[in-house]
Amino acid sequence: MNSKIEFSKFISKSILAQSPVIGHLNTIISGLPVIRASKAEGVFQAQFTELQDRHSAIFYTSQGSTRWLCFTIELLSDFCIFVVLLYFLMSNAS
Repeated sequence: MNSKIEFSKFISKSILAQSPVIGHLNTIISGLPVIRASKAEGVFQAQFTELQDRHSAIFYTSQGSTRWLCFTIELLSDFCIFVVLLYFLMSNAS
């Protein structure tokens, strides 16, 4: 009972509104005795799995696009440095 109160204090309402996974987890923890008594663990586990899959898909898409953007910017900066160095080498040679 004490851990349920501490968990509710730890997770603010704004975070619960932003993350369905945390909101669902909070609902499961607060209603755990009822879920176990009605033998509905499978239903809540399936719902949690679906929410977690959606959350992970968004996370990995975001991570992948961020890495692609960083790689592209790095290639662009490398190309610019190469052009500037080539210009200085050619101007010193003549």
